[in-house]
Amino acid sequence: MPIEPFVSLPLLALPAWIWASLLMAGFVAVSVLTMALARIAVRERPTPKGSSAGKDDPAEPPGRPSR
Repeated sequence: MPIEPFVSLPLLALPAWIWASLLMAGFVAVSVLTMALARIAVRERPTPKGSSAGKDDPAEPPGRPSR
């Protein structure tokens, strides 16, 4: 019983620079997605429940511009 190849033969015959470009584009896409998700995760951190921060502390640290 023959096993069908996962990738067709003409696709395997592509030049190495095309495969390298596809691999690099995938790496860049994963990197950009990771950076975007990290920025979203740290954009607004909630204050811990048991901390003393809140009443006397300013809303933002000094030197940080308001949005």
